[in-house]
Parts: sequence; C-alpha cells; structure tokens
Amino acid sequence: MLLYAKIPLSPLSGSRLKASGSEADMVSSHGCFVWYELTTTDAEAAKAFYADVVGWGLRDASMPGAAYTLFTAGEIAVAGLTGLPVEARKMGAQPRWMGYVSVDDVDAATDRLKRLGGAVYVFSEATSRYGTR
Repeated sequence: MLLYAKIPLSPLSGSRLKASGSEADMVSSHGCFVWYELTTTDAEAAKAFYADVVGWGLRDASMPGAAYTLFTAGEIAVAGLTGLPVEARKMGAQPRWMGYVSVDDVDAATDRLKRLGGAVYVFSEATSRYGTR
C-alpha cells in the first residue's frame, strides 16, 4: 500500500522529523516506512499481547462506526490496530501487519509499481488529515 502523509509520527518510524508547533512534519521521508497498522479478527487479544510482550500502551482513537486503537510507546503513537471487516475476510483477507511507505508522488509511484508488475488493490484516496493514502 502506498501512503503520502503529513501526520504526527514517532521517531521510531524511521522518518526524519522536525517539530512544527504541536505536530511533526515529515522531512525527506520518501521511501521510508511512516506508519504500521495491524488488522485482526481479535483486537482484544492483540491489545493484551502487545501490551504484555512489547510493553506498548493503548489509546483509543475510534471514530463513530470505526473502532481504532493506537499502540503507544510512552506518549508517542507507534502503530494502529483495527478490526478485519467480515466483508474483507469473505474475500480472503487475513489478519496482518501493514507498513505504510511515504512517497513524494503517489501517482508516479503507482505508475512505476504497475510498470514493474505490481497490482493496485486499493486505490489512493484524498483525506483531509493524512494527505493521499
């Protein structure tokens, strides 16, 4: 999955960041993993596992109709957790970790991906908070 984002990120993400008020702006993050997300059929078990084994904290970031949890290291969000929709499971999707990679130009990166034999399963969409994802 391709992601071009301008969001608050953790230094653990591998991106180089500079502070800008209360948020962080990505600097030269092209090609860097900028976010990780776990989709699972058992969110409660995942919360317990990662809290116990890794020591991550949990912060609810749900929106109406969409449960979402942030895994945190101290106060810093390091990954997200969401349920795997029944519709996706019916199409063969399985629980998994996904890494989001920042690119300077989503359309150019998508075209290159296709030229190299890759496939697009989810088309990019513009979002007001995260740029294009």
